[in-house]
Amino acid sequence: MGFDFDGYVLRPPRVATGNAQSTGEATSGVDRDHKNLTGFTAGLGPTGRPPEPFADAYRAAVLLRSDAGAEYLLWAANNGSLTTVETPDYAVAGNTNFVTVVAGSLLVPPFADGTDTFIVKDAGNRSIHSVTLLLIKRGDTSALVSATFVSQDMVSGKVVLDAATLTALGGGFSEERGDTLSSVA
Repeated sequence: MGFDFDGYVLRPPRVATGNAQSTGEATSGVDRDHKNLTGFTAGLGPTGRPPEPFADAYRAAVLLRSDAGAEYLLWAANNGSLTTVETPDYAVAGNTNFVTVVAGSLLVPPFADGTDTFIVKDAGNRSIHSVTLLLIKRGDTSALVSATFVSQDMVSGKVVLDAATLTALGGGFSEERGDTLSSVA
C-alpha cells in the first residue's frame, strides 16, 4: 500500500525490491496535523494551505539539517514574540485606546465617580509582562501624574493604582472631572 506525497513536505517513499522486512515501504512517522490560525489573514506560504507544525519540525530537523552541530526548534509558549525581551529596557509603547477605565465610586471632590482600577490590553493581542508606565492627565489642573501600582494581574490586564498615585490625583481617576490617559507602556 502506498501513499501519495505529491505536493507535501515529505519526500516520496522508495520501495525496495527485496523480501526482507527491513526493505519494506518507507514511513516517516510524521503526523499530518494542519493548523488553522485564527485571525491570520496572510502569509500562509506559497501554497495558501494552513501551516503544518509537525511537518515543519520534520523539515527543519531532517530534510534541511546541517551537520554543523546542535540545532534547536523554538516554539513560543504564548502569543508573545520570541524576539521581544521582557524587561523594562525594552518597553513597548501602547495605545491608550486599549486601556479601559473600570467604573468606581471613589470620592474625587466634588465628583463621586473616582476609580483606581484599569484594564490594559495590547493592540497586537500579545501577552503583557507588566505595565511600566501609565500617565494620567488631571482634568482640573492639566497636571501629568505618573501612576504606580499596588497590584498588576497581567492575565486579566487589571492594574490597581497605589495610595501615592491616588493622593496625587486628588482621590482617584475621574472621567467627570475630565481626567484622561496620556500614555501607557
